[in-house]
Amino acid sequence: MIWAQHYLTSFQTASISSSAANDLIQWRPGEARWVTLNIDGALNPSSSIGSAGGLLRDHEGSWLLGFNKHLGISSTLEAELWGILEGLRLAWLHGFERVQCQTDSSEAYDLITSRDASSSPISLVRAIADYTSKSWMLDYVLIKREANFVVDFLAKFHPVLDGSTSVYSVAPAPLMLILVRTYMAPFPRHCDPMI
Repeated sequence: MIWAQHYLTSFQTASISSSAANDLIQWRPGEARWVTLNIDGALNPSSSIGSAGGLLRDHEGSWLLGFNKHLGISSTLEAELWGILEGLRLAWLHGFERVQCQTDSSEAYDLITSRDASSSPISLVRAIADYTSKSWMLDYVLIKREANFVVDFLAKFHPVLDGSTSVYSVAPAPLMLILVRTYMAPFPRHCDPMI
């Protein structure tokens, strides 16, 4: 919760300078009849404890479900890959047939979109490749970090410490301000929520 509180406090006090006005980034939903899955991994730099989070929204940006998961000691890449895997698992379980998975990790994106993903030495990449090969429409998109603020917060928000995945059918109250902001105004390209 401390990460999430710090994030929210920083987010509320962030301002957009006039010099950044031409360099703004905003979250964009997928096309009609598509569900957008945004994922993010988080790593506490002092403890190396990781967590992952994600959010499924419809083509109008409405909340379908969110999730987060405590990972224990991990790397940033592992946290990102766990987020993708959990998000795809939940999207599949809920019967979504067209999913656009948005990640801000170029390393994770390169691994999961590789032609060799199904034979990767990384087990998480192979597990993601299994979901990629299922009979649904799945598209991976690399996005800017600033367009992923909502799931960055969600990844850090109260993950259950037993390793299970917490699923939110409605947005947690502290996340509402950030959700509203993502629809109302874009973010400066270099805005860091942790400052």
